[in-house]
Amino acid sequence: MDVKILPKLLGGSVKAIPSKSQAHRALICAALADKTVNIECDSESKDIAATIACLSALGADIRRKQGGYIVQPLNREYIDSAAVTLPCSESGSTFRFLLPVVCALGRKASFILEGRLSQRPLSPLYEELLRHGCLLSVQGVNPFAAEGKLAPGIYSLDAGVSSQFISGLLFALPLLDKNSELRLCGKIESFPYIELTMSMLDSFNIKIEYKDGVFLIPGGQTYSSAGAIHVEGDWSNAAFWLTAGALGESSVTCTGLDLQSRQGDCAITDILAQFGAQAEKSGGSVTVSGGKLRGIEIDAHDIPDLVPILAAAAAAAEGTTVIRNAERLRGKESDRLAAISSVLNGLGADVRVTEDGLIIKGGSSLTGGKVSSWGDHRIAMAASIASVLCKEPVVIQGAEAVNKSYPGFFDDFRLLGGIVSEIDVNNKLKNIALIGMPGCGKSTVGGCLAQLMSRPLVDIDELIVKTAGKTIPQIFAEDGEEAFRRLETEILGMEAVKSGMIIATGGGVVTRGENLDLLRQNCLIIYLKRELTELVTNDRPLSRSVGIEKLAKQRLPLYEAWSDYVIQAEENPMQTALQILKNLNFSTT
Repeated sequence: MDVKILPKLLGGSVKAIPSKSQAHRALICAALADKTVNIECDSESKDIAATIACLSALGADIRRKQGGYIVQPLNREYIDSAAVTLPCSESGSTFRFLLPVVCALGRKASFILEGRLSQRPLSPLYEELLRHGCLLSVQGVNPFAAEGKLAPGIYSLDAGVSSQFISGLLFALPLLDKNSELRLCGKIESFPYIELTMSMLDSFNIKIEYKDGVFLIPGGQTYSSAGAIHVEGDWSNAAFWLTAGALGESSVTCTGLDLQSRQGDCAITDILAQFGAQAEKSGGSVTVSGGKLRGIEIDAHDIPDLVPILAAAAAAAEGTTVIRNAERLRGKESDRLAAISSVLNGLGADVRVTEDGLIIKGGSSLTGGKVSSWGDHRIAMAASIASVLCKEPVVIQGAEAVNKSYPGFFDDFRLLGGIVSEIDVNNKLKNIALIGMPGCGKSTVGGCLAQLMSRPLVDIDELIVKTAGKTIPQIFAEDGEEAFRRLETEILGMEAVKSGMIIATGGGVVTRGENLDLLRQNCLIIYLKRELTELVTNDRPLSRSVGIEKLAKQRLPLYEAWSDYVIQAEENPMQTALQILKNLNFSTT
């Protein structure tokens, strides 16, 4: 999705979305707890959906409710010998938090990694897990396999790579039967995120002692249900709106924030004040208004996620701004130092990348133009806010990247007066792939879509039957499921690379990581959601042999995690097809 933003100052009030960082931690602790936990969290994102999908695959029962989630914990005593598939999407928190947890549980798992996640650093956590009894894939492999049982003992990590490694072990080590130590070496990066983990663990009665770079972690602990957990407002995302206030003539107020938060990114108000903006705090709200902005020096050691939006603020500040200690940004969803400099320079700014940060010469208005999101949510949002400094419109390619953390970003952008429109929302050349449970109507709805959009329909199951010269039940009976899956992936690989197709997939397409790569690269993915009692499954081999309920427990989280859109399938397939087109803003006239 590309968007076009007209230059316009923002102003008004917006409510902060729940903290993604805190939500990850709350969901993991709740899934490991002894009783049901209610989590108050009134928004969703791709990253949180990934954590939910992985925890559900491990056996937790996580249900969406009004304003949050109800989490029924997984059975920590149950160890299935079969590998469980964990779809991490592009979420580094999901992968790095759950890898040690899975090893502590003794589960065999296959982590499916999207985007740059497989390329992002995993050492030194990788070596410590190997040293303590786990078997892991070679780094960089996708899917990434893990098996074996994590052993208690003394762990040592270079704390300058990622705080997520530390948090992952802090979640895992209390589950082991004996005591452990986690010793940190070197300069500790993003310590506020570690404090956020410790605070959430304390809420679940997990006791860990920390002193002088060493965590003492008693084994055999029980995550005790906290009953209810409230996820506070997200300072990382609020920073975009507060910075918009600093760049404009009207103030921006962000509500729903905890002024005593442990989130490191609450430093945004003090930094904007250093630039010269006016910041006022009251109750759970922060209001920022503009002023005479001037260049400053910023140490990004504990606030790496703020660098993209602070660079945008620096472009408006008279003089030179220097951002240091931000080298870790090269290993995020994009190389964020290269990405934000490319975006701001593309809009007319003067930004230079250094070994560990950025130098921005600001004070002049920007021109505008076309830039890429680099597939990174924070780059897309920073570019959007930078549009208020521009003389001409800003076009952001790949703006759907915001869905990773903030799906409603552009809705709130408009709420504050921004003018943003989608470009080529019909994705005329991109395939549309339908996924969902067996018998949910993918083929019939696909036929209706093909008719409405004047596109060819590709039914993967029909092509499998045609290629094999056997019915699907015959393939399962004579050749086995694995042979069927290989043929499914082979045919999908031939069809998905074409353009302008409607593709009806089989219900089990989500069980193989290769299929995910093919669909993600070439298709908009629509999940047709339907009640189990409405499914037509009489001729489905696995529905008969495994049972529809067991299949649903395995696959429903995967459908949610893989899809770009979730559509409630209606009894009338044409009505379902029309609903899909409405969501895609596609006109049939």
